[in-house]
Amino acid sequence: MKKTPTQDFTKHSDFTCTEEQVIDLPGISLNITDDASEDVWLRVERLRENSAPKPNSSLLANWLKFPAKFSDQPLLQEKINIKNLIDDGVIAYEEAFTPFEVDDTYHNELLDIEASSEKEVYLKDFSERGLVQKEFNDYLKEIWKPWLAQEKLVRQSVDLYSSLFMLNQQLQGNLADAQLELVWGMGIALRKSNDNEQSSKQIKYPLLTQSVEITLDQKTMALLIKPTLSTPTLETEPFSIEENQGLAKLLKNSKEFYGSEDVSLNPFLPSSYELS
Repeated sequence: MKKTPTQDFTKHSDFTCTEEQVIDLPGISLNITDDASEDVWLRVERLRENSAPKPNSSLLANWLKFPAKFSDQPLLQEKINIKNLIDDGVIAYEEAFTPFEVDDTYHNELLDIEASSEKEVYLKDFSERGLVQKEFNDYLKEIWKPWLAQEKLVRQSVDLYSSLFMLNQQLQGNLADAQLELVWGMGIALRKSNDNEQSSKQIKYPLLTQSVEITLDQKTMALLIKPTLSTPTLETEPFSIEENQGLAKLLKNSKEFYGSEDVSLNPFLPSSYELS
């Protein structure tokens, strides 16, 4: 995405994304073709966020508490209503009431059961607390932590999809203050400033850019990044031709190279950008 020339593409106020940020994400495909046999450089599936998996054990499920933030580790509750354990068949009525003090005076048995079932039991006083703790530790190690590692990647893909979707609406709806262009950059030119130079003279910018467009796969709702028919650009704006004597010749060679009908820039095909 570019508005005005900048010397460091990572400092663009608009959308930027590098290969390292997407290469291992789920739902991401590179260098494919669509149903119309058109080149697709990047395909982003429409994934959804997933809730943490529930434990298989009913006993642990009653004690487990999930924080609002998905990446925060689940906790064991300090206390729960004993009726939950009874309703799930984790413990029987007799087991539930055994620890409680019994009044010697006469009570209706049904009323006693109903009243007792509304009581709360603390984990520290629960007879099966050792089993609860073991199941909790196993759940964290074998289920929750592996899920979290994958879910973090899934949510990065979800965020990328959301950013591209909003960007596409912006580009299609002319919502920006100025005309915007989405480009795919290849190769990074680096120029670090000397100790006596200002940091503003540092350069970090793609050498070649190709205008691309975002399309929506109506069947799958995936977003597709495709190259347009425009000619690739050798990015010389961040550099001074006076300070780089060979830049003018390189620019001329680049225009001649991509002016040929036999050459189309493809980031996955080295012969399309390596000048002999």
